[in-house]
Amino acid sequence: MNEENPYLRSLVIIANIIGFIYNVPQVVLTIRTKSAKDLSSLFLMMRILSALLWIIYTTIVWSPDVLISWIITGGSSGILFYYKIVYSDHNICGELCFWRKNKPLELKDNVHDETQTP
Repeated sequence: MNEENPYLRSLVIIANIIGFIYNVPQVVLTIRTKSAKDLSSLFLMMRILSALLWIIYTTIVWSPDVLISWIITGGSSGILFYYKIVYSDHNICGELCFWRKNKPLELKDNVHDETQTP
């Protein structure tokens, strides 16, 4: 980033502040309710992966202002994903285990009922 241009620097600072502000309500709500059931696991995992790749890139090209933004995004996504896993009410992998959703556990018929006579 061109550190000489104060307008670009101001633009990045404003973007970082907005990025922080838009992440706070969802993180606070998730922590208070201890529920992330309305958040997609796939969305959160892609957001974390994207943030990690951006963090690597901005570290290599050394753009600390952009790096701060992606650390905020990655950190908030990590918190949300943690709550998604820990407080999931159906299974640990959330909706990523789509094959397990809406399928009741099937019991085998080889169990002998003692109330019936042979």
